[in-house]
Amino acid sequence: MKRILCCLVSFCILSLTGEAQISRYIVKFKDKGSNLFSLTKPSSYLSQRAIDRRSRYSIIIDSSDLPVTTRYIDSVRLSGSVIILNASKWLNAVSIQTNDASAIAKINSLPFVQSISGIALRSTNTIAVVDKFEVEKQQVPQLKETGITADFFNYGLSFEQLHIHNGEFLHNIAGFLDSFLLVLIVIGSRKPWDNQAQESHDQ
Repeated sequence: MKRILCCLVSFCILSLTGEAQISRYIVKFKDKGSNLFSLTKPSSYLSQRAIDRRSRYSIIIDSSDLPVTTRYIDSVRLSGSVIILNASKWLNAVSIQTNDASAIAKINSLPFVQSISGIALRSTNTIAVVDKFEVEKQQVPQLKETGITADFFNYGLSFEQLHIHNGEFLHNIAGFLDSFLLVLIVIGSRKPWDNQAQESHDQ
């Protein structure tokens, strides 16, 4: 009986190991040494809008504005079977994808690497995912011609959550906001990568 129980437990463990594995990692760097860009020439990596905004609000351009050092990224890429997914200048890090254990060890031994941690546990089982936004979009026939007298989208069960911030109002007037620049700032997460979200920042 004990032997059968041990066999069943072992089988379950092996099955779980085969179904899920970590193949994505965040590599954080210690600094931005040997950077090709300079703080004295911000126009080479910042837009004029960003430079003007910093000047208007007396925001000093510092090393966090510099792109991630190209040599560091190349060293990580050449460490083995590694794909660079994203680079974050503010986190001074890159996200990578690899199943090469020797590459991970080599990256971790690089003198300019601060840490490497796994993210995005993935299952090898393919599960069909329904895009609720596409479904809701199909339920909307066309843009209203009579102004913003009703909601443009059918939000379904998500309406109450959206309505807390009057999000439907912004959607309704979207056609009138072509000349506006909207900025979304998310505060409260000390580790942005913990949410397995890919960072996309406007310079």
